[in-house]
Amino acid sequence: MKYFSILIFTSLFFWGCNSYKTSLISYGNYEDAIQNTIIDFSNTSLFEKGKVFKLHFESLNNNDLYHIMIIESFDNKYLYSKEKKIEENKLPSRCFELNNKLFIWWDDNYTIDKEVFSKLEKYSMLVDDKGGWITLESSTDDKKKGVDYFICKNNLKIYKRIITRIGNIPIPDLECNK
Repeated sequence: MKYFSILIFTSLFFWGCNSYKTSLISYGNYEDAIQNTIIDFSNTSLFEKGKVFKLHFESLNNNDLYHIMIIESFDNKYLYSKEKKIEENKLPSRCFELNNKLFIWWDDNYTIDKEVFSKLEKYSMLVDDKGGWITLESSTDDKKKGVDYFICKNNLKIYKRIITRIGNIPIPDLECNK
C-alpha cells in the first residue's frame, strides 16, 4: 500500500506539472502563439513575482519562428489625454488577464478599445497628462529576469523558453519540421 501511495503521488505530481501543456494550441497564428506563451509563462516562478507583464512579439520570417518576450513591467504608468479619443492615445492595444495578473502589449493590427482601457484603469496604470503638462520618467531594472520564447510557426507546441537578463538572445535551433 505504501508503494502504491507513492506511485499515485508521483503520478499526480508529474501530471499536475505537465497538465497545462495539454492546453497549448498546435496550429494557428501569432495570437495563438501569444496565448501559448502566456499559459507557459504562468507556470514559471516569474509569474508569481509580478502583477503586470509586458509582452513583445515579432515574426522572424527568415527562421519561420515567432519571438515573444515577457517581462514584469516596472513602470506601470501610461499617459493619456481625456481630450483625445481612446485610440488616439499611445497606450497598449491588447491585454490578457490571468489569475489577477495583467499581460499588456502593442499590436499593430489592433487599436486600443474600451475593454483594454478599463483593464489599464483597474490596475491603476493611467495618468491624465493634464493637457500635455505632465510627463513620466521611465526607468529600467537590469536585475529583472524576463523570458524569451522562440516558437515554430508551423507547430506552436515546438518552442524554446529562455529565462534571462540578457537583451539579445541568439536564435536557438529548433526542429520545426518534426
